[in-house]
Amino acid sequence: MKKLFLIGLLFYHFTTQAQILNVERERLENHDSASIWLGNLGLGFNLQQQQTRVLTWTNSVNIAYITPKNQLMLIGNYENVNGEGEDLVQNGYLHTRLNLGWKKKFSYEIFGQAQFDEVRGINNRLLTGAGLRWQPLAYDHDNTTLAFGPGIMYEHEDWTFAEQDSITDFIKTSTYLNIQSSLTESVDLNWIGYYQARFESLDKPRLSTEISVNFKLSKYILFSTQFSLLYDAAPPVPTDDLIYTWDNVLSISLEHKTKRKKRPPTE
Repeated sequence: MKKLFLIGLLFYHFTTQAQILNVERERLENHDSASIWLGNLGLGFNLQQQQTRVLTWTNSVNIAYITPKNQLMLIGNYENVNGEGEDLVQNGYLHTRLNLGWKKKFSYEIFGQAQFDEVRGINNRLLTGAGLRWQPLAYDHDNTTLAFGPGIMYEHEDWTFAEQDSITDFIKTSTYLNIQSSLTESVDLNWIGYYQARFESLDKPRLSTEISVNFKLSKYILFSTQFSLLYDAAPPVPTDDLIYTWDNVLSISLEHKTKRKKRPPTE
């Protein structure tokens, strides 16, 4: 699984931090006659030398393909912290999501994800699911989108932590609330919160929230800061129930549009 992530994400070696791709700005425009590819791609690394040498690098990808009717997104991230030639931290994930009828107030979503995280003890986590997406504030409402997405998913997890193993397979609820806003022409805000729980134990959920702010410094240069927090009310192994991360990334933005040919009028 780890090699699969590394090979797949190295293929997109010019990448940027995951989940900072803001497609809502493009939704503000009229794409009735165009399909559009969006991508934020970059590579981040940090080298520190004190008592030991520590190299940290991240390799991630955001790609979206938007048509007048549907939207497909692929998001991935790989992080490695290496000290004196030994890997200390490794984690990564790939997430794909298909949104059918994305311009409508009510649309449908299909999603899948693969993930591993050595620090938390996740050998692999696989999930797939589907749900609805309700947008009470649509993409043309003052540059702001508010979306609520109730759904259901199948989740497989393989854990190893503190000499304890756990393999689980569950059907869960998966619900999110998302706010995206273009504060100015060069600053975007994105907040999302997730609630996931087994139906027989809704009072012991897995909660996560993430907020990111993207600054467009020039036509192709972006700076993004992102804070993520995860709380697990009933972790399957004796690991921390609360974790958080704060990432800052400078990246290169690529954009390509494909115009459709106009059809002649019909009777």
